[in-house]
Formats: sequence, C-alpha cells, structure tokens
Amino acid sequence: MMNDMDSLIATITEATNRYLDGLSTAQSSKALLPFGGDEERRRWYYTPTPRPGLALRELTPKQHQDVMRMLAASLSEAGYNYTSAVIGLERLVDYTSDFPERTYGDLEGTRVRDPGNYCVAVFGSPGDDEWSWRIGGHHLSLHVTVR
Repeated sequence: MMNDMDSLIATITEATNRYLDGLSTAQSSKALLPFGGDEERRRWYYTPTPRPGLALRELTPKQHQDVMRMLAASLSEAGYNYTSAVIGLERLVDYTSDFPERTYGDLEGTRVRDPGNYCVAVFGSPGDDEWSWRIGGHHLSLHVTVR
C-alpha cells in the first residue's frame, strides 16, 4: 500500500524518467551527472552563470514540456507558478536592463538575459534509492533530492 510520500516519489520519478527518455544521446550526456561526490550536486547559486546540465534553449518544445512536468510533480501549485514566473521574467529583466549586448558567460551565440539559459541536471538514476534533479538560472536554484 502506497502512502502519500511513496506516491509523490513515484510521480516525481515518472516525470523525470519521461524527460530523460525523450533526450538524445548527446543531450543525455549533458543532462546526466553522477549522484555521488556531492560537490556539484550541492552547488547552488542564483546569478546568471553557466552551469552543468542541459539548457532549456537546447530542448525541443516537447522536451521543455517534460521539464515543466518535472517541476509540476515536484512542487506545489504555488511553487510551480512562482518558478514559471521567475523563468519568464528574464524577458522583462532584458527589457529593464536595456537589452544588454553580452553573452551568457563565454557561450557564443547566447545572450545574458534569456529564459533558455536555465539548466536542468539529473544526478544518479531516477528510481534508485537516492537520486536528484535540479534546475538553475538567474534568481532560481531548485534542487529536488529523493532518498
């Protein structure tokens, strides 16, 4: 018999596996990181800084929707709405910053204020005893760990 926590874990695991199953081999090599060796998994920052993982700008619309499913499975409705708003506000920050002409880190062909700069990483294998996923970008550093 499943309790509420088991059901939540199953939902998050299913959403994360759906996302991973939809990635190409090249995308998976960016998105999947080891769970052990906590250094990268425990790193967080909210500044517009390139980070390991697969950037939203590298996803197809369907893959992007799968990331949003992961967020919806992992957060309350209010948390999902807030997270979506923070990502979407990049366009407003771009405007209020007078559309700065600089790249995102040293990544050619990018711009600093872009909702596509948020990166998703999965640590370990969803369904194992311990694994996690994160999404991070400007003013957002969300980590979900299942143990």
